[in-house]
Amino acid sequence: MSRVAAFDIGFASTGAAVLERGAQDWKIVHLDAFFTFKCDRKQKLYVAHDDARRVGEMARKIINLISEHDIKRMVVEMPSAGGQSADAVRAMALASGMIATIAEGLSVAVEYYTGHETRIAAAGKSSATKPQVVKAIEARWGFGLYDEWGFSNNDQREAVADALATFDAARA
Repeated sequence: MSRVAAFDIGFASTGAAVLERGAQDWKIVHLDAFFTFKCDRKQKLYVAHDDARRVGEMARKIINLISEHDIKRMVVEMPSAGGQSADAVRAMALASGMIATIAEGLSVAVEYYTGHETRIAAAGKSSATKPQVVKAIEARWGFGLYDEWGFSNNDQREAVADALATFDAARA
């Protein structure tokens, strides 16, 4: 069976979906949302050291998912530009470098998509809001999708919806 991993890659949060080609259409095999958090300031850790820890933590989760599901191809919504601050731009660069390094290191084929492409694929317009994307993905993949997989908060739902929207962009 052919399996594809779709990621909404981020530094603080990443949405992940594993899909498998069935006889008629694709089916969801696994959904996940990964989060990393800054260390408590009381630990007196340099920001760069904490960033390295967080990249390692996120990378391990992604590598484990790729290995567990024998992924040979992944589609990724890559941050493209325009961060709201220097910290946001740094986080986008760290996430982009991390996923590119994982793909290269594991010899996994990868295709990159922009947020505009994924929003168009999911909701039909590049200006779609996060709630509109979440709703459109639930309509596409089945109502109750998030509850079925145990995603109870908005951050989880948005991360997973964006990963599935990335898969839809790859199919377009």
